[in-house]
Amino acid sequence: MTPVIQKLSEYSSYQPSGVDWIGEVPSHWDIVRFKHGLRLVTTKGGNEDHKIALENIESWSGRYLETDTTYEGEGTSFRAGDILFGKLRPYLAKALLATSNGQAVGDFHVLRPAAQTNPRFAQYFVLSRDFISIVDGSTYGAKMPRASWDFISSLPLPLPPLAEQAAIVTFLDRETAKIDALVEEQRRLIDLLKEKRQAAISHAVTNGLNPNAPMKDTGIEWLGKVPEHWPVTPLKYVAGFQSGGTPSKANPDYWEGSVPWASAKDLKSDLLATTLDSITEAALQDGAASLVPAGSIIVLVRGMMLARAFPVCVSTVPMAINQDLKAVNGVGIDNDFLAWVLRGLERETLSRLDEAGHGTKALRMDAWTSMNVPIPPLDEQQAIAAHLEQETKKNERLQAAAERAITLLQERRSALIAAAVTGKIDVRHQQTPAADATLVRAAVGFEVVRRLAHRPTFGRVKLQKLVYLAETYAGIEELGGSYQREAAGPLDRALISDIERLLQRDGEVLVAQPDGRGSAVAYRFSGPRPKVEREDLGPLLGDRRERFEQVLTKVGDLDTKGAEAVATLFAVWNDALLDRATINDEGIITGFLTEWHHEKPLKFKRDELHTWLGWMRRNGIIPMGQGPRTQTGRLVI
Repeated sequence: MTPVIQKLSEYSSYQPSGVDWIGEVPSHWDIVRFKHGLRLVTTKGGNEDHKIALENIESWSGRYLETDTTYEGEGTSFRAGDILFGKLRPYLAKALLATSNGQAVGDFHVLRPAAQTNPRFAQYFVLSRDFISIVDGSTYGAKMPRASWDFISSLPLPLPPLAEQAAIVTFLDRETAKIDALVEEQRRLIDLLKEKRQAAISHAVTNGLNPNAPMKDTGIEWLGKVPEHWPVTPLKYVAGFQSGGTPSKANPDYWEGSVPWASAKDLKSDLLATTLDSITEAALQDGAASLVPAGSIIVLVRGMMLARAFPVCVSTVPMAINQDLKAVNGVGIDNDFLAWVLRGLERETLSRLDEAGHGTKALRMDAWTSMNVPIPPLDEQQAIAAHLEQETKKNERLQAAAERAITLLQERRSALIAAAVTGKIDVRHQQTPAADATLVRAAVGFEVVRRLAHRPTFGRVKLQKLVYLAETYAGIEELGGSYQREAAGPLDRALISDIERLLQRDGEVLVAQPDGRGSAVAYRFSGPRPKVEREDLGPLLGDRRERFEQVLTKVGDLDTKGAEAVATLFAVWNDALLDRATINDEGIITGFLTEWHHEKPLKFKRDELHTWLGWMRRNGIIPMGQGPRTQTGRLVI
């Protein structure tokens, strides 16, 4: 079991489910046939405008993905609360809980939960790893494997009482949101590392390694300046090109041999040593394919992958390639350097794409080979290639670590869902009783004021932001806030008023507006500022004390505007996680500027919000989809 699961208790008694992949379930749970918990809907679609296809559903999470695709044809009607289960290639684990009426277009089983089945619980069950594995093993059709309703309908479905299903759903929503937030952060890190890698390559192959080298303008808008001693010449004058082909699939003597045969799916790293497919010596001897030498640069010139990237690999062994690839070898230029040049000029290469049949992207050779490339002296070529090999290895190690972290997090998520929906853990009473809200509000407010009231940038606005982050980031849910989307960020006036009342109750803290009503609020102690925290703070917060300390030290050091930016960005991001929406920086910033308060665009620009998001990541102030969701507030504060 994962550490999260090990902390949770089991039920007091169990009964056999009758199937190995479910195992024992709690004694008070029912075990019914799947078709008695969810029935198949086959009603043909009518005039519903909202159409959903398999590409609109994210694997394993069940999250809806917006696309620009329009769908034709008649689908199956669904309504809010139905589950759209992808029956084609069920190993993809696509199951959406519908939030509105519409049509499921394509290979779906539309499932309608019965009265005794919580729809969200059912979605978690059909996305559990063992259910997907069993269904995937039952498919029919070799090329287009599908899951039949006859098989699924006969499977067992463990059903706890409805109230318990709701408790399991609440638990899984909260815990998977935390894991999903961590996964998203790792994916964002990978994207940033890729951007950093691309920028480093592009700079080295167009500017060299000497920052003091005199530069000249090439007169080429996209290339700009290069070192003045570097000539610039079209690619076709410094490289030779070799095409590939595909031996007849109808001839088994050509396939499953010892000769690597590369296609687009093999182009996943800088070096290419092995391929998924292989051909025989007979295919070479009959002229159905030819070898390209080891050390050749292999690039993709046709395929949909070109819509987002231009893969460049160097073969480490002789191999054959298919017709969608080209082998490139330098003429009077170091081949390793040429490979880095092609990687560095990816953006310009992709700008020269054309479309082949059915919208497939294609790189026309005349357009591509006329692209100008910078050619430094040979010793500089070799130095640049060696430098980039060293630098990119560091980057790749960081990317690999992030990928491993994602894999572990996804495994933890799957294990948690499987354990919860089959009753291996009891989540009904897993939350510790909340501490007294009054004590927590007093202790948190006192510590914020004790630590920060003496600073000139501290006042009521900053207190508001720190209290919000204490609840949503540090997880101090006893604060019990109900936060409005106000001009200066998330705010619960009643909560702040209560904290100020508690601070003044014993006469130790004074709350005043020195310049009169409507002016800035100041906090000061009636005697010397205490040097230590309240004795009850640690026991009240427990392991949340560390994250509360991060709020105080990281956000507490910011000026008022900085604290407002961080708290509001955090709130927009956290709300999106609570809504299980797709997260990206542009979406967070757009929400900040257009969906929060009309004054935000007057105070903040996109560039500075990108900077603050970077600050949040560097300092670990990242939401996990916990705490209250903000609500639309008044137009003025």
